[in-house]
Amino acid sequence: MKTLMAALRILCSETFSGKATIESTDAKSIEASEVLQRAGCRGCKFLVTGILLVSAGVIVADCKDPEYRAFDFWLGQWEVHLANGDRAGSNNISQSQGGCLLEERWTDTQGGTGMSMNYFDAIEGKWHQLWVSDGVIIDIAGGVEDGSMVLVGEIRNLSSGQSRPFKGTWTQLEDGRVRQQFEDLREGKWNTGFDGFYTKAVQ
Repeated sequence: MKTLMAALRILCSETFSGKATIESTDAKSIEASEVLQRAGCRGCKFLVTGILLVSAGVIVADCKDPEYRAFDFWLGQWEVHLANGDRAGSNNISQSQGGCLLEERWTDTQGGTGMSMNYFDAIEGKWHQLWVSDGVIIDIAGGVEDGSMVLVGEIRNLSSGQSRPFKGTWTQLEDGRVRQQFEDLREGKWNTGFDGFYTKAVQ
């Protein structure tokens, strides 16, 4: 797990701070992508390489088109509660890489943490999310459906090595909140595992 989180730090600390250089891009890309691929992340090589090349100034991304802004309603510092009113945790969603990447940093009520990277792939025409927490990887993709961001893929338990289909749905509500639903597929049926409501944190 320490090795896995070190690979994520390449993406989420040194890279995002602009310290990456073209001389270090290949080595960092290979090292991080290999670690994440062994953990079950499909397509990580391209994600890691792309982010590093943007940071190094090799690729200049223009992420101002509407497709890149489709998930902006999720941006902000949020308090998250379940439907019954119980607090689930807090979540900070921020932009980086010139608006090409949304970073999620989650903390639950027990102190557990997780983070995700969210980006629009113009070649595929899809949004992608890569989530990593202690023992879990979520790798999902999709786009806007009926006004909601719907991403589908798989969730993998690193300790057991098992994976199953997984779906996340984010909906902007009329009152300014955001509803986030997580479902997994078991015995041919989608089952809700999380149903949370985001309210902007008081600064």
